[in-house]
Amino acid sequence: MFERDYQQEMERISMPPDAMARIAEAMAAEPALPPRRRPKLRVLLIAAVLCVAITATALAASPGLREQLFEALGDFAPYSREIDKSSAVDQDFEISVLSAVTDRYRLKLYVQVRDLTGERMIDENTKIWGKVQRDTGEENVLSNCVAFDPDTHTALFEINEEREEPSDLQEDIRFWVGYVWPQVYEFATSEPLPKELISEEILDCMILDNGQVVLKPGQTPAPLSGFDKAKLSSMGFAADGTFQVLVQLADGGLLESAYDRQPLLLTNVYLNGEMHTGASEDIRFELDGKSYVGISFTDIHPEDLDNLTLSDAYGTVLMSEPILGEWEVPFQVENYPAIELTLTGEAEGERLPTQLILTPLGAMVRGEWEMEYRGNCPFAVVLNDGTRLEEVRISYGRMSPTKVCVLGNWWFLEPLNLEDAVALELYPWYIPLTGEDAGRAYSMIDNAVLNS
Repeated sequence: MFERDYQQEMERISMPPDAMARIAEAMAAEPALPPRRRPKLRVLLIAAVLCVAITATALAASPGLREQLFEALGDFAPYSREIDKSSAVDQDFEISVLSAVTDRYRLKLYVQVRDLTGERMIDENTKIWGKVQRDTGEENVLSNCVAFDPDTHTALFEINEEREEPSDLQEDIRFWVGYVWPQVYEFATSEPLPKELISEEILDCMILDNGQVVLKPGQTPAPLSGFDKAKLSSMGFAADGTFQVLVQLADGGLLESAYDRQPLLLTNVYLNGEMHTGASEDIRFELDGKSYVGISFTDIHPEDLDNLTLSDAYGTVLMSEPILGEWEVPFQVENYPAIELTLTGEAEGERLPTQLILTPLGAMVRGEWEMEYRGNCPFAVVLNDGTRLEEVRISYGRMSPTKVCVLGNWWFLEPLNLEDAVALELYPWYIPLTGEDAGRAYSMIDNAVLNS
């Protein structure tokens, strides 16, 4: 954009009330809980410089989404980089990459999708499917909406993606979207299904074209608590002795859609207090212009009623088809570095993972199949002021007898300044990150090591 055009656009944009004051306050404030490190002066100066870029990123967002973008970035705001000239238009959808937080292994993208017709994307229940191409290859991503502006029919998406191999510090990234799918309603009821509607009586049934015996609709009607795109239609025992749950979709609900995705109803049932893990079948049919989906538990029978406990229902209702297109947004980033350590030593007689990868966004340990999965073990990064970064989201692992395994994988809920990290705790190991002992694991039971 030419300088004059840019200036005219900036003059038309107003920041949310007291937004700048809140940005400065958020960057400088010392949170009360949990205890955290005090930012170094250098970090605060960097944050102040990056504040300008963060503000420009937020101004590129739809006016109704600026507050949500500030909130979504949270503590990652000083690490966020504005993406220039980052939009693509197809099928009357405009897709823009607003900001990126990237290191050599992980990325966090904030993507804006605007429905230029104002008719298809009516709420936050929208998904986008696409791919992220980095130096190390291409990966599929499916993202849910994190904020929606009904006035401009614009949605904000957060995309988190990780790799096992590092990219270069300077990198060209390509973000490609293959479909926008509005009105995909994933639900979970707020209360268990009502058992009082069930009796040992066999309900009226019908036979579908595929030979499946199913309950006739409308025999035990009731709302699904907390969800208005479907309602309970019939629940009880069928003529073939199976226990069935049948719901009616809202008008316009689809029984089938592209990519073989279908509406789905699931529920867990318990027999004698234990979750039922036996056979079940999906139910799906249309009758008199209404669409129905359900589930049949083929080995639960009327004589099991006294020992049967119901739980909540959950699933997916599709109210529109995906909108196919091609949106491609290439952009350049300067990735934050990573700490990569080969791990040595043993603790408590257990074999140690062979590699630790630590970045501002997360951590990963890798090793052989025999070393066992460690992702659920207590985890923390120890900082040089004695505080600990231990609020994490556990991500996928991979166990394979023929490949190097991902034995643990964690996303940080706040960014990590690698210069502040002095050790990692992965029970039962304490692993220094600096000095001659970097990467050597010690037993956490040994207080002398922990206090040295």
